[in-house]
Amino acid sequence: MNPMKYCVAETHEKYDFVLEISAPFSAAAQAENGLAFYKRLQQEKSVVQKELEYIATNLIIEINTALPQIISIADPYANPVTLSETHIREFSLPYLFQLLSGLKTTSGGVIHLCPYSSFSLEKYGFVHVELVPFPDKPYMSVLSEYAQMKQLVFIGHQCIHTPTVNKIFLLHISNGVL
Repeated sequence: MNPMKYCVAETHEKYDFVLEISAPFSAAAQAENGLAFYKRLQQEKSVVQKELEYIATNLIIEINTALPQIISIADPYANPVTLSETHIREFSLPYLFQLLSGLKTTSGGVIHLCPYSSFSLEKYGFVHVELVPFPDKPYMSVLSEYAQMKQLVFIGHQCIHTPTVNKIFLLHISNGVL
């Protein structure tokens, strides 16, 4: 099992300047065909947590080495419809938070989070949200504008496939959560 090969999915289907990344939990679940991985959450909790720590740490190194302007991170295997909140809090969010907290850049960029992940991160205090309203614009244009800032910007609560938006949800990483 090499979960790292499942982390960097590919570039976005329409925009080759957007790199799609799977969060540590989804990369591990995908590498192990889901069901077997879910069983191990109960049977080998500490082993799975070490694997997730390994994935998050190595993904931080990989992304920080060549941080693209826009990264979209999703965690489809940690969907609240299919996975319990207990498992999301214990196995998904801490490692997604570790990943987000470890990303560093001196040239700006955007980390876009799938709404399932960003809402869960907010719910459990890993991030706080700032709403920024503006006139309707194509979502990809908004992400591109924020990517030009001198700092790394985290954005969530909207699907990356949304055609136009009239607001953006900036995510601010909370301190001292873990």
